[in-house]
Amino acid sequence: MDAYYCPCAVKCAMCAGNVLYGDLPVEAACIVADLLHKQVYKKGEVLFREGEPCSHLFALSSGQVKLSYYMPDGREQIIGLGVPGYLLGFDTLSDEAHTYTASALSKAHVCKIRHKDLMHELKVHQDVAIRVLEALNNELKQTRELLRVMGGKTATEKTASFILSVVPHSEPGDCKFDMPFSRHEIADLLGLSEETVSRVMAELKRAGIIHAPRGSMEIRDASRLRKVAAGTCGPISIDD
Repeated sequence: MDAYYCPCAVKCAMCAGNVLYGDLPVEAACIVADLLHKQVYKKGEVLFREGEPCSHLFALSSGQVKLSYYMPDGREQIIGLGVPGYLLGFDTLSDEAHTYTASALSKAHVCKIRHKDLMHELKVHQDVAIRVLEALNNELKQTRELLRVMGGKTATEKTASFILSVVPHSEPGDCKFDMPFSRHEIADLLGLSEETVSRVMAELKRAGIIHAPRGSMEIRDASRLRKVAAGTCGPISIDD
């Protein structure tokens, strides 16, 4: 797409990581970008809470967001992880309240657009509708992968798959990054005991695949970690 200048040019460069308007025609990109409102959330801040009135779609351009809800006994149930490119709140277009809570696990850059503005653009600009469908399709892929991990994998394979799922997109191989989830939260998300997750992490460390001090994760052998996740690695057998 050729370079262009317009009143929203700065906003076009900054907002939403092009989730909603990347590669759109100039006119459509400017219109959509002008409807977006950029916000930055610090680690631990809540984007929205379960039960609160919903009126906006949130496009995540950087950072990680925890998705969870609270069970009747007060326990938090983690249901997913929002990563760059994720659209939060789209499932509430026809609902009056959010059905889950979204909180920043790290510094997160988010752009908000009012539901009614988005719906208007979806009707007027076919290119915008296609972009939204592409983003939602990526989220469905992530959800299917999580269900696959929860269903047929061993504890070791589940944990390895989870580690790979939180690797920043800019760090595809051996790397070191902040781990936003505690052992308890990982266990909760994967349907395992905290003790099992801790034992898997310890075994992966002894095998030279990862190093996981509190609050961070270092992948030392990404190729082998992927094999563990796929169940094609040599025996690292610590499952119950």
